[in-house]
Amino acid sequence: RLLGIAGRNRMGRLQMILAILMYTSAPCWLAFCLLGLAQAAAAPLGLSPAVVIAEPSWLPGPDGLALVGGVLFFAVVGMSWAPKLLGLGQALADPAARRSYGGAGRLVAGGILELMFSMLLAPVVATAQTAFLARLLLGRRLKWRAQKRASRTVSWSEAAGRLWPQALLGLTLLFGLLATLPDAIWWATPVIAGLLLAVPFTVLTARPALGRWLVRWRLCATPEELAPPPEVRAACPWLTATPDAPTQRPDPRRRGRSDPAVPQPEATAAS
Repeated sequence: RLLGIAGRNRMGRLQMILAILMYTSAPCWLAFCLLGLAQAAAAPLGLSPAVVIAEPSWLPGPDGLALVGGVLFFAVVGMSWAPKLLGLGQALADPAARRSYGGAGRLVAGGILELMFSMLLAPVVATAQTAFLARLLLGRRLKWRAQKRASRTVSWSEAAGRLWPQALLGLTLLFGLLATLPDAIWWATPVIAGLLLAVPFTVLTARPALGRWLVRWRLCATPEELAPPPEVRAACPWLTATPDAPTQRPDPRRRGRSDPAVPQPEATAAS
Protein backbone atom coordinates (compact mmCIF):
# COMPACT_ATOMS: atom_id res chain seq x y z
CA ARG A 1 0.00 0.00 0.00
CA LEU A 2 2.79 2.43 0.86
CA LEU A 3 4.62 1.79 -2.40
CA GLY A 4 1.37 2.33 -4.26
CA ILE A 5 1.18 5.86 -2.88
CA ALA A 6 4.29 6.78 -4.87
CA GLY A 7 2.73 5.49 -8.09
CA ARG A 8 5.14 4.92 -10.95
CA ASN A 9 7.56 7.59 -9.82
CA ARG A 10 10.84 5.72 -9.29
CA MET A 11 12.32 8.34 -7.03
CA GLY A 12 9.14 8.40 -4.98
CA ARG A 13 9.28 4.62 -4.59
CA LEU A 14 12.92 4.82 -3.54
CA GLN A 15 12.13 7.47 -0.94
CA MET A 16 9.24 5.36 0.35
CA ILE A 17 11.48 2.28 0.63
CA LEU A 18 14.10 4.27 2.54
CA ALA A 19 11.41 5.59 4.89
CA ILE A 20 10.15 2.05 5.52
CA LEU A 21 13.68 0.82 6.20
CA MET A 22 14.27 3.73 8.58
CA TYR A 23 11.40 2.59 10.78
CA THR A 24 11.84 -1.18 10.42
CA SER A 25 15.57 -0.98 11.19
CA ALA A 26 14.77 -0.07 14.82
CA PRO A 27 12.85 -3.27 15.71
CA CYS A 28 15.36 -5.32 13.70
CA TRP A 29 18.21 -3.83 15.74
CA LEU A 30 16.35 -4.46 19.01
CA ALA A 31 15.58 -8.05 18.02
CA PHE A 32 19.24 -8.55 17.08
CA CYS A 33 20.34 -7.38 20.55
CA LEU A 34 17.80 -9.54 22.40
CA LEU A 35 18.53 -12.65 20.31
CA GLY A 36 22.24 -12.20 20.94
CA LEU A 37 21.58 -11.93 24.67
CA ALA A 38 19.36 -15.02 24.59
CA GLN A 39 21.99 -16.98 22.70
CA ALA A 40 24.66 -15.94 25.20
CA ALA A 41 22.39 -17.02 28.08
CA ALA A 42 21.78 -20.46 26.57
CA ALA A 43 25.13 -22.00 27.60
CA PRO A 44 25.02 -20.93 31.29
CA LEU A 45 21.51 -22.38 31.48
CA GLY A 46 22.71 -25.70 30.11
CA LEU A 47 21.02 -25.24 26.75
CA SER A 48 22.48 -25.41 23.29
CA PRO A 49 22.87 -22.05 21.51
CA ALA A 50 21.06 -23.68 18.59
CA VAL A 51 17.86 -23.48 20.65
CA VAL A 52 17.84 -19.74 19.89
CA ILE A 53 19.66 -19.58 16.55
CA ALA A 54 21.23 -22.54 14.80
CA GLU A 55 24.85 -21.73 14.02
CA PRO A 56 25.95 -22.68 10.49
CA SER A 57 28.74 -25.23 10.25
CA TRP A 58 30.88 -22.88 8.15
CA LEU A 59 31.33 -20.38 10.98
CA PRO A 60 34.92 -20.07 12.25
CA GLY A 61 36.01 -21.01 15.74
CA PRO A 62 35.92 -18.72 18.81
CA ASP A 63 39.02 -16.78 17.76
CA GLY A 64 37.68 -16.27 14.26
CA LEU A 65 34.29 -15.19 15.57
CA ALA A 66 35.97 -12.63 17.84
CA LEU A 67 37.80 -11.18 14.85
CA VAL A 68 34.66 -11.10 12.71
CA GLY A 69 32.70 -9.50 15.55
CA GLY A 70 35.31 -6.77 15.98
CA VAL A 71 35.34 -6.05 12.25
CA LEU A 72 31.54 -5.86 12.15
CA PHE A 73 31.44 -3.59 15.20
CA PHE A 74 33.84 -1.03 13.77
CA ALA A 75 32.23 -1.30 10.33
CA VAL A 76 28.80 -0.44 11.73
CA VAL A 77 30.20 2.41 13.83
CA GLY A 78 32.14 3.65 10.82
CA MET A 79 29.06 3.65 8.59
CA SER A 80 27.05 5.49 11.26
CA TRP A 81 29.70 8.14 11.84
CA ALA A 82 31.05 8.42 8.28
CA PRO A 83 28.74 11.29 7.15
CA LYS A 84 29.55 13.30 10.28
CA LEU A 85 33.29 12.65 10.12
CA LEU A 86 33.49 13.41 6.40
CA GLY A 87 31.59 16.67 6.88
CA LEU A 88 33.86 17.61 9.78
CA GLY A 89 36.94 16.80 7.73
CA GLN A 90 35.71 18.87 4.80
CA ALA A 91 35.10 21.89 7.04
CA LEU A 92 38.52 21.53 8.66
CA ALA A 93 40.23 21.32 5.26
CA ASP A 94 38.63 24.56 4.05
CA PRO A 95 40.13 27.65 5.79
CA ALA A 96 37.07 29.80 5.08
CA ALA A 97 34.66 27.16 6.36
CA ARG A 98 36.87 26.54 9.37
CA ARG A 99 36.79 30.22 10.32
CA SER A 100 33.02 30.42 9.78
CA TYR A 101 32.54 27.77 12.47
CA GLY A 102 34.66 29.69 14.97
CA GLY A 103 38.01 28.05 14.29
CA ALA A 104 39.38 24.52 14.25
CA GLY A 105 39.27 24.11 18.03
CA ARG A 106 35.59 24.97 18.38
CA LEU A 107 34.72 22.97 15.27
CA VAL A 108 36.41 19.81 16.57
CA ALA A 109 34.99 20.25 20.09
CA GLY A 110 31.49 20.75 18.71
CA GLY A 111 31.89 17.71 16.46
CA ILE A 112 32.94 15.51 19.39
CA LEU A 113 30.00 16.73 21.48
CA GLU A 114 27.60 16.01 18.62
CA LEU A 115 29.01 12.51 18.12
CA MET A 116 28.59 11.73 21.84
CA PHE A 117 25.08 13.21 21.80
CA SER A 118 24.00 11.14 18.80
CA MET A 119 25.57 7.98 20.25
CA LEU A 120 23.54 8.30 23.47
CA LEU A 121 20.39 9.32 21.63
CA ALA A 122 20.36 6.56 18.99
CA PRO A 123 19.27 3.60 21.22
CA VAL A 124 16.65 5.78 22.92
CA VAL A 125 15.09 6.72 19.58
CA ALA A 126 15.30 3.14 18.28
CA THR A 127 13.42 1.83 21.31
CA ALA A 128 10.75 4.53 20.93
CA GLN A 129 10.30 3.68 17.24
CA THR A 130 9.97 -0.01 18.08
CA ALA A 131 7.26 0.73 20.65
CA PHE A 132 5.50 2.97 18.13
CA LEU A 133 5.41 0.22 15.49
CA ALA A 134 4.31 -2.36 18.07
CA ARG A 135 1.32 -0.23 19.01
CA LEU A 136 0.40 0.08 15.35
CA LEU A 137 0.54 -3.70 14.87
CA LEU A 138 -1.68 -4.15 17.92
CA GLY A 139 -4.34 -2.05 16.24
CA ARG A 140 -3.91 1.08 18.29
CA ARG A 141 -4.71 4.25 16.39
CA LEU A 142 -2.12 6.99 16.69
CA LYS A 143 -2.33 10.59 15.61
CA TRP A 144 0.60 12.34 13.97
CA ARG A 145 0.82 15.50 16.05
CA ALA A 146 3.09 18.46 15.42
CA GLN A 147 6.38 18.32 17.26
CA LYS A 148 6.94 20.65 20.20
CA ARG A 149 9.85 22.73 18.97
CA ALA A 150 9.49 25.57 21.47
CA SER A 151 12.19 25.85 24.11
CA ARG A 152 11.08 24.23 27.36
CA THR A 153 12.46 22.20 30.21
CA VAL A 154 11.63 18.57 30.89
CA SER A 155 10.92 17.53 34.47
CA TRP A 156 12.30 14.34 35.98
CA SER A 157 8.80 12.91 36.40
CA GLU A 158 7.90 13.57 32.76
CA ALA A 159 11.13 12.05 31.50
CA ALA A 160 10.75 8.99 33.73
CA GLY A 161 7.12 8.53 32.71
CA ARG A 162 7.98 8.51 29.01
CA LEU A 163 11.39 6.82 29.00
CA TRP A 164 11.03 4.02 31.56
CA PRO A 165 10.93 1.37 28.77
CA GLN A 166 14.38 2.49 27.61
CA ALA A 167 15.77 2.35 31.15
CA LEU A 168 14.22 -1.07 31.73
CA LEU A 169 15.71 -2.39 28.49
CA GLY A 170 19.11 -1.01 29.48
CA LEU A 171 18.95 -2.77 32.86
CA THR A 172 17.91 -6.01 31.16
CA LEU A 173 20.85 -5.89 28.76
CA LEU A 174 23.30 -4.89 31.51
CA PHE A 175 22.41 -7.61 34.02
CA GLY A 176 21.88 -10.15 31.27
CA LEU A 177 25.39 -9.63 29.92
CA LEU A 178 26.91 -9.53 33.42
CA ALA A 179 25.35 -12.89 34.17
CA THR A 180 26.12 -14.59 30.88
CA LEU A 181 28.87 -12.82 28.95
CA PRO A 182 30.59 -10.13 31.05
CA ASP A 183 33.41 -9.70 28.52
CA ALA A 184 30.89 -8.26 26.04
CA ILE A 185 29.93 -5.38 28.35
CA TRP A 186 32.56 -3.08 26.84
CA TRP A 187 31.29 -3.73 23.31
CA ALA A 188 27.72 -3.01 24.37
CA THR A 189 28.59 0.10 26.38
CA PRO A 190 27.39 2.65 23.74
CA VAL A 191 23.96 1.02 23.63
CA ILE A 192 23.58 0.28 27.34
CA ALA A 193 24.83 3.73 28.39
CA GLY A 194 22.33 5.48 26.13
CA LEU A 195 19.43 3.41 27.50
CA LEU A 196 20.39 3.70 31.17
CA LEU A 197 21.01 7.45 30.90
CA ALA A 198 17.86 8.16 28.88
CA VAL A 199 16.06 9.97 31.72
CA PRO A 200 18.92 12.18 33.02
CA PHE A 201 20.15 12.77 29.47
CA THR A 202 16.74 14.14 28.47
CA VAL A 203 16.41 16.33 31.56
CA LEU A 204 19.90 17.79 31.42
CA THR A 205 20.02 18.48 27.68
CA ALA A 206 16.68 20.31 27.89
CA ARG A 207 17.94 22.78 30.48
CA PRO A 208 18.42 26.36 29.24
CA ALA A 209 21.64 26.62 31.26
CA LEU A 210 23.29 24.05 29.00
CA GLY A 211 22.18 25.97 25.92
CA ARG A 212 23.54 29.22 27.33
CA TRP A 213 26.85 27.49 28.11
CA LEU A 214 27.12 26.24 24.52
CA VAL A 215 26.28 29.71 23.21
CA ARG A 216 28.83 31.33 25.51
CA TRP A 217 31.60 29.06 24.25
CA ARG A 218 30.24 29.12 20.67
CA LEU A 219 30.05 25.33 20.41
CA CYS A 220 27.82 23.27 18.10
CA ALA A 221 26.88 26.44 16.21
CA THR A 222 26.30 26.96 12.51
CA PRO A 223 27.98 29.82 10.64
CA GLU A 224 24.60 31.60 10.43
CA GLU A 225 24.38 31.58 14.22
CA LEU A 226 27.87 32.99 14.72
CA ALA A 227 27.55 35.62 11.98
CA PRO A 228 23.84 35.93 11.12
CA PRO A 229 23.05 37.40 7.68
CA PRO A 230 20.58 40.31 7.53
CA GLU A 231 17.62 38.06 6.78
CA VAL A 232 18.30 35.88 9.81
CA ARG A 233 18.89 38.88 12.08
CA ALA A 234 15.54 40.35 11.03
CA ALA A 235 13.67 37.11 11.79
CA CYS A 236 15.71 36.04 14.84
CA PRO A 237 16.92 39.15 16.71
CA TRP A 238 17.92 37.10 19.74
CA LEU A 239 20.87 35.68 17.79
CA THR A 240 22.62 39.03 17.93
CA ALA A 241 22.25 39.36 21.72
CA THR A 242 25.07 38.46 24.10
CA PRO A 243 24.80 35.03 25.74
CA ASP A 244 24.14 36.51 29.21
CA ALA A 245 21.69 39.17 28.07
CA PRO A 246 18.01 38.42 28.72
CA THR A 247 16.28 37.80 25.43
CA GLN A 248 12.71 36.93 24.61
CA ARG A 249 11.83 34.92 21.57
CA PRO A 250 8.70 35.93 19.67
CA ASP A 251 5.53 33.98 20.25
CA PRO A 252 4.73 32.16 16.95
CA ARG A 253 1.02 32.43 17.74
CA ARG A 254 1.25 36.22 17.58
CA ARG A 255 3.46 36.39 14.49
CA GLY A 256 2.16 38.96 12.05
CA ARG A 257 0.27 40.98 14.72
CA SER A 258 2.69 42.33 17.29
CA ASP A 259 5.76 40.23 16.65
CA PRO A 260 8.80 42.51 16.77
CA ALA A 261 10.57 40.28 14.26
CA VAL A 262 7.99 41.14 11.59
CA PRO A 263 7.83 44.82 10.52
CA GLN A 264 4.34 46.20 10.97
CA PRO A 265 2.73 48.40 8.29
CA GLU A 266 2.60 51.41 10.60
CA ALA A 267 6.22 51.11 11.63
CA THR A 268 7.34 50.65 8.04
CA ALA A 269 5.45 53.72 6.88
CA ALA A 270 6.78 55.83 9.74
CA SER A 271 10.34 54.87 9.02
